Amino acid sequence: MTARIDEALAYLRSGGLAEVEGMTRVAFGAGSERVACSTDVAIALCMLASEAAEWPAKHSLRVAELLEANNRYLERARAADVENARLKRIIDACDWYWPEDDTSSDSCISYPHEFFSDGHVDPGTVVAISRGGVVETRYYAQLPPAGDSDSDDDFEVDEVTEELARRKVADELARRADYPQCMVCEKQLQKGDRYFPDVNGTQCEECAPTYQQMIDEPLGHVYLDDGEQRAAEDCRAQFDAHIAAGGKPTDSMATEVLE
Repeated sequence: MTARIDEALAYLRSGGLAEVEGMTRVAFGAGSERVACSTDVAIALCMLASEAAEWPAKHSLRVAELLEANNRYLERARAADVENARLKRIIDACDWYWPEDDTSSDSCISYPHEFFSDGHVDPGTVVAISRGGVVETRYYAQLPPAGDSDSDDDFEVDEVTEELARRKVADELARRADYPQCMVCEKQLQKGDRYFPDVNGTQCEECAPTYQQMIDEPLGHVYLDDGEQRAAEDCRAQFDAHIAAGGKPTDSMATEVLE
């Protein structure tokens, strides 16, 4: 009996069955001996068992059962290969970042914000961070605190898919872009902030000059009607008369409130 098993293994090693789909362990009752082998070895041994007169008849009855078990194993193995390939394609297309000092512990996903503090990852970059393998990969991104945020915490994205993570980053950047930025202090203006629009840019209330400062120290002296240069006293008199008549300051003088 053992000789028959050895003969089958030798036949397979010599190239009798070159295609080995994967490793599975199938036990054969060969007296008190148990044999562990690959899928194709198991099939070959089953065939030999069904043809060998010296083997007990019960072995030939197990051929169909073993073949069915092998087929189920191969289906699971192929499904796993397909899933691994799908995940690999997703990760390869993503901006990949993996901490060099630790590729296995839970810290890879528990404290992802620490990976951005070294300056190697730009804000808003979507990265894939894995914990224990590709099946637990999550997609993470981080942005500095928004000007309208109630806390100083960074804006963080932690999603199960790259598409969701990138969409959240894009939405947040678009939301922030709806409000202007002060050209002097670079403060991000938010809803309710008073700001000073000018042809050269936008200034916040703290940086923008007051009406009185513009009158006392104007950049130039021009009439409102024709834009021609005039003396400062004449410009101020015209401005005062314009306001007294119920007029409003021009855009270059106005302070507005974001709606």
